Amino acid sequence: MMVMATSTVRCNPPASPLLCDQPRHCHPGCAYDIGLRVLSAISRAQDGRGADTLLVNAVYRHLGAQRAEDLIRWARSHQSIHQRVSGVASLARLVLDCASRGDSVADALLRHAVGELLRAIKAVVAKLGLDRSRQPFNLVLAGPMLSDGTLFMQYLLEALKDGVPTADVIYPLGDAAEAAAWLALWLLNPRNPTPPLRRGL
Repeated sequence: MMVMATSTVRCNPPASPLLCDQPRHCHPGCAYDIGLRVLSAISRAQDGRGADTLLVNAVYRHLGAQRAEDLIRWARSHQSIHQRVSGVASLARLVLDCASRGDSVADALLRHAVGELLRAIKAVVAKLGLDRSRQPFNLVLAGPMLSDGTLFMQYLLEALKDGVPTADVIYPLGDAAEAAAWLALWLLNPRNPTPPLRRGL
């Protein structure tokens, strides 16, 4: 049995991009969700409601912004839902850098995303009955936030050891989209070759 988990953006946004500003419009824990939470953390840090965070300067540098008004202008500049989702999702990588430098706010965002991804994995495992069989199964991890060796992966692997102990973690050698296509073909016909994989744990 093979289960695939990704951190790619999977969003079902509403008709207006200005309404797509709440985590309920995307899958919790995906890059877009993390990006939204980054923007919220920055807002809270700047108006005194939240803790100071390295994310403020990191996002400003990333977007070429100098003040809060520039962030608002950036948020309104996207011409389509796809551009908005991609732009917000691009902020997720900044969380990895800031968390690795000891930023507590960024670290909390990473741990929240890991918790959401773990819940999603456990839900799929339960639906497939793999939790009851207690037999080992392959768990394929792919996506921009799931690169081997990142702090995000460190937290996720630690969580998987306790939460899904029968999962045998492996990584696709290609990108997430390529791995998903390989797996789709394999599920249609198990005689097809599985995607090129590298074993993790």
